[in-house]
Amino acid sequence: MLLNLLDSKHDLLITNGLVIIAVMLELKRYTDGEKVFFLTLMQNKAVMQHVGGVKTLERAEDLFSRYKADRMSWAVFLDGKVIGHSALVITKENTVEVVVYIDPNYSGQSLGAKVCELLIVRAKERKIKNIQAGVDIDNLACISMLKKAGFTNFEKLKDEEGYYYLFTY
Repeated sequence: MLLNLLDSKHDLLITNGLVIIAVMLELKRYTDGEKVFFLTLMQNKAVMQHVGGVKTLERAEDLFSRYKADRMSWAVFLDGKVIGHSALVITKENTVEVVVYIDPNYSGQSLGAKVCELLIVRAKERKIKNIQAGVDIDNLACISMLKKAGFTNFEKLKDEEGYYYLFTY
């Protein structure tokens, strides 16, 4: 017997006595309500260690203002609570880079990969053909996240900060 019950927050799947609750993950445009979370995220050493380091408060506020105005940046919500940042950054014509930052309190749940999947859908809706993600070669969690999301091809490149992988979807 398979029964699917839907409420406003969760999908509840019951099959052969086993209950599975699927959480609701959403990407929403930024509002002022997410500012404190965003500033805290940008000053979190664990989150920022592979992306240029912790941002100053002034820089984080500037980024928040830009992301709030940007049509391709979203706050990540899990069951109505903000848990991360996501964006599609145009790098050249018809190419975007996927950006995902998740609060470390929510790591290890494959949420980053699911956010990547949502970003891929949004990129395709915008008819963007090339979807990429850059990641430091020692950022194993992010590499795993990208592979789970379906990124397969990658090349090893070097910039002023060192070596990184450029994944493509």
